[in-house]
Amino acid sequence: MGALESRDIHKRYGSTAVLRGVSFTARPGAITLLAGPNGAGKTTWIRVATGLARPQAGQVLFDGQPVPGQRHRLGVVLNHPSVYPHLNGYDNIRCLAGVGSWNRRRIHGAVESLGLGLEDARLRRRAGGCSHGEKRLLVLACALIRDPQLLLLDEPSLGADPLVWQRITNTLKYMRDEGRTVLLTGQSLNTLEALVDDVAVLLDGCVVFHGSLAALRGRRPPRVEVRVRDPEDVGTLLRVARPLPGAPVGTFSVPCGSRAEAEEVASRVQALGIPLLRLEVREDTLEEAFTSLLDADHGREPREDAHAG
Repeated sequence: MGALESRDIHKRYGSTAVLRGVSFTARPGAITLLAGPNGAGKTTWIRVATGLARPQAGQVLFDGQPVPGQRHRLGVVLNHPSVYPHLNGYDNIRCLAGVGSWNRRRIHGAVESLGLGLEDARLRRRAGGCSHGEKRLLVLACALIRDPQLLLLDEPSLGADPLVWQRITNTLKYMRDEGRTVLLTGQSLNTLEALVDDVAVLLDGCVVFHGSLAALRGRRPPRVEVRVRDPEDVGTLLRVARPLPGAPVGTFSVPCGSRAEAEEVASRVQALGIPLLRLEVREDTLEEAFTSLLDADHGREPREDAHAG
């Protein structure tokens, strides 16, 4: 299986630089999240990667070769997946997946193996009468039915109810475990946290972080958060404790160098014998780590665009 490489991608629309030297790697056997605020360039990057938009500079490669030339190895689901409303599920798959010669039995067998819950009765229905979640599953089936080695999904969790998202998640994990390369974008970081392995963060068209989910979450050390009725109880005994901004009075945060140190501090707090309203060892969630990263990058000097003009 091959890696997906984004090499110094620059993309402009008129005088606006949307992507400015975007470089990162999505490894096989992992699910990579391309994250960033609205307008960061995520969807533009997907369009460049799939050949729907031409960059001013740079390449997106899979297994060392340009992605647009490997359509037989590529599965794509764009942000607003479209189906033919007057065709049933089987005929949509024939058209959208390019498997026009496949009969119903072969299509049903392939779709059933994906674990998306699209049984024969649903595939016989006109797509226009399907729910939003069913349409999303149908489009994903179209992307996966030819067993791609590379899968690109733009906002796959958008509008998916919990059952649909669970089916999508199970399928993506299966793809990862099979050694495929999976890259997705998304805004619902709390939803995606349990799914992704690696993260590339875009801000103003530039990559400001690229690494494992653990490395992103570990940018800020673990901490102990404690809440007491009398603030002096903790403030006097733990000199490094600091009031937690935005939290109720009497809530403190104690920064620690490691998870083990945080657990030791929590044990010490318990041993103090003072009434506790809350005691928790905390590490950043994906959303907290993402917000912290963007806050740290905010206010830096604007990056020069080497391909301006």
